[in-house]
Amino acid sequence: SMKPVVNYKNRNEENNQPTEMSLLVGDMLDQMKSKFKAMGNSIMSRMDDMGNRMDELEISIGELMDQAGLAEAPTVPSSPKSE
Repeated sequence: SMKPVVNYKNRNEENNQPTEMSLLVGDMLDQMKSKFKAMGNSIMSRMDDMGNRMDELEISIGELMDQAGLAEAPTVPSSPKSE
C-alpha cells in the first residue's frame, strides 16, 4: 500500500511542473503577442505617415508642374537641329 501513495505524490509533483511550465510558456506567448501587436501598430502608423507624405509630395509636384507650365510650354523630345 506504500507504493500507491508514493506514486500519488510523484503524480502531484509531475503535475505541478507542467503547470508551472505552461504558465511560463503562456506568459512568454502573451508577451510575444503584445510585442507583435505593438510592432504591427507601429508599422501601420508608419505606413499612414508615408501615405500622407506621398500625398503632400504629389500635391507639391503638381504645383511645381503648374508653375513650370505657366513659365514655359511642356518640353517635347525632338531631334537635334544641328544634324
